[in-house]
Amino acid sequence: MPLILAAGNPLRKDDGIGPELLLRLRQETLPEGTTLQDIGTDGFALIDLVQGADRVLLIDAVNMVQPAGTTKLFSPRDVKFICKGDALSTHGIGLADVINLMEGLNGTFPTNLTILGIQPKKLGHGKGLSTELHMRLDEYLGKIRAWVG
Repeated sequence: MPLILAAGNPLRKDDGIGPELLLRLRQETLPEGTTLQDIGTDGFALIDLVQGADRVLLIDAVNMVQPAGTTKLFSPRDVKFICKGDALSTHGIGLADVINLMEGLNGTFPTNLTILGIQPKKLGHGKGLSTELHMRLDEYLGKIRAWVG
């Protein structure tokens, strides 16, 4: 059964992309058994949630040094590859840090985890997404629906 997780803080502009997409998904009819959960900025929550699920999609604002609004679907192996010691996520503990911890605890990367990274434009204090992200919400929802299958 698919589990869709949203990470982020809606009070930090584009960092709220995950929670915003989760709100919109809750208004849709998804395949039976699909679970939606907002983990906020608690990266450590990912550890237990991933271990108990068949397939996990994590939606998060990710600094990929790309134009604002760019998306990438990637696996934890890719995070390990592109991480150079600094936090990949916009949260206090980086996504790469949590995934590296999971590898250390389990001896392997979580193979059931896929990350939908969305390049933010604005991460300052305040509510609301940048125009670049807001205009692409339907595109992001389409990618999520395709992943759920």
